[in-house]
Amino acid sequence: MTITALRELLSEINHMLDYQRRLTARTGDKFNVFRILGMESCEVKTHSAFLRELLDPKGSHGMGAVFLNLFLGCISDANNQPFKTASATVEAEKFIGQINTECNHGGRIDLYLEDECHQHIFIENKIYAGDQETQMLRYHNHDKHATLIYLTLEGNEPNESSTGGEAFDLIKLTYKKDIKNWLEMCRKESVTHPVVRESLSQYIQLICALTNQTEEDAMMEEIKELVLEKPELAKSIDLLNEAWGQIKDEVSKSFWNLIKQQFPMDLDPIEGELSGKAQCYEDNDGVHVQFHISKDGVEISANELANRLYVQLSRIEQTMQKHNAYVAWYNPKPFKRRDKVACLDPSEIIKLRKNPCDIETMVQGISDQTRDIWKQLGEQLK
Repeated sequence: MTITALRELLSEINHMLDYQRRLTARTGDKFNVFRILGMESCEVKTHSAFLRELLDPKGSHGMGAVFLNLFLGCISDANNQPFKTASATVEAEKFIGQINTECNHGGRIDLYLEDECHQHIFIENKIYAGDQETQMLRYHNHDKHATLIYLTLEGNEPNESSTGGEAFDLIKLTYKKDIKNWLEMCRKESVTHPVVRESLSQYIQLICALTNQTEEDAMMEEIKELVLEKPELAKSIDLLNEAWGQIKDEVSKSFWNLIKQQFPMDLDPIEGELSGKAQCYEDNDGVHVQFHISKDGVEISANELANRLYVQLSRIEQTMQKHNAYVAWYNPKPFKRRDKVACLDPSEIIKLRKNPCDIETMVQGISDQTRDIWKQLGEQLK
């Protein structure tokens, strides 16, 4: 198949993309208040707070227990007695006591629902954060008759460290399907409450973006039909994919070669006794920088001081996440949560491939951002 035929196919696909871009511009689908405010992945301040308000019968939505009743209808298993929704209270980040030495009681529950009969529903809300040690076990031990819900973007299982290796019932829910479907039902019920309805639409749009359910899904079906109409292009498309894969590999290799020159990074001591080392890696959390902090030469992890340092770091950098093996990690700019080098926007990858100096600038930016976070931590601890 000639290069000309392949160019014709790419031209048709570009026309589709251009149409979708113009349609999006007309409808305002890219406008999302959560994204604009940089709150799209904040578990506590965005997702738990928004869900708590919707589930609360006394919430400002003015819909009473309608949303909570719809939510309970999405749960395949409920308490032995019907949950009394009219009297229910809903709290976010409910403190249930200090974590004991055995680490099987205490901590905080993301969403804590209780009715007048003291029946409980506990929801563990996960966007990108990893499981904490014995987290679900502590939920279970707080009330062994409670309905436990493990909510994630795609339906992940809690790991053995979270359950403490014990077996107990819990319900897995996903944002991608369960929460999205529930929100759509809530939106239908909100026809007389326009502000609530539009807020739900914004949040549904955010969930679709976080779970990769965008307008591009529909366009992909059109592209597949176009390719099927021209099977003689199959070999050319394979070659195109191979060339694109090589371009991404070359950019990724250049990036990590430069990262190795900057990391691991020794950080100047702060508060006299705290020293730090920053390391940059790429895994399921995307490109991220880890903060390994030591006191008097001993690395800190999973203790009160580590928690305090994490809280301070999270105030400095919104993407900061706690880790049990060290203090915390964050996704440096320009990487979003779970972004790998090869997952950068294609136009960005092409720019980096054409201009290697831009990769140097990016890596230097990550180094500068990391040192600036560390410097701000030192200032906060004074």
